[in-house]
Amino acid sequence: MPSVTLRYRPIQYVEDPFCGDTRNIGVIAYDCENAYFRIMGGTDGALFAALSKTAAGSSWAFTEWVEWFRTLAGDFKEQPESMLRIVESLFNSDLGIAVGKEAEIDGVDSDKPDEAIEWLYSRLVKEPTLPRNRILRAKIENLLHVTEIKYRKGFEYDIEVEFIPEGAPPIRVQLPYAIIDSPRAVFKIVRFQTGGAALARQVNDAIMTLGSVVEHGFAEKSRCVVLTDKPPRGRDGELRRLSEYGVVIDVTGDNTTSQLKSIFLNQPTA
Repeated sequence: MPSVTLRYRPIQYVEDPFCGDTRNIGVIAYDCENAYFRIMGGTDGALFAALSKTAAGSSWAFTEWVEWFRTLAGDFKEQPESMLRIVESLFNSDLGIAVGKEAEIDGVDSDKPDEAIEWLYSRLVKEPTLPRNRILRAKIENLLHVTEIKYRKGFEYDIEVEFIPEGAPPIRVQLPYAIIDSPRAVFKIVRFQTGGAALARQVNDAIMTLGSVVEHGFAEKSRCVVLTDKPPRGRDGELRRLSEYGVVIDVTGDNTTSQLKSIFLNQPTA
């Protein structure tokens, strides 16, 4: 496989410019043709807000910076020198968001830049601890961000879909995420770490929902996705049941990004 050299800079949150108090919250990287970035929590500010009380009060600004960096990286192919000048202007900035010193990483597989970005992020950024019930949501939000699923045409949060079978009462299903433009796609969340009756309810709800979605022609099984945390030992039965109704993706796994992207290769962006 051909390899490339990536230049990169850490993206930093400047909590106190007078004291020089900074913390790495992401990374922006670029080669000769493309730019990439990864930032704490994606557009979900939960991880950023957990850094400190000051950060929590600035979470609205964080989401704007995330979108700004995303646009900046997206424009790199057309205007590389412009992006590099802008990034350089943020070096040691006191604007709340800055970048650190530029460095390089060699031997990056040109077909797998996402893996290199994840590796850099894991070594440059220490994420704060979140309550357990928020960890999975934060990881999902980040996954939808880095795969750009949430920017695709027809993407919606928290929707209710109603099916009206002939001669039967309406069936209503709740979806935390969905792409409602054709070809449609739907998502359910199952948190295995809950265990017990709570896990059983989540699994049954996911099966009922995805079964209804496919039966009534709202989306194909191949575009029904169950997003989970890492299943503990002894949960093979639940995994098999879920996989009969959709694609099960453990968002804590190593190949999550490529798994999710493969489902949506032909879906238009917004």
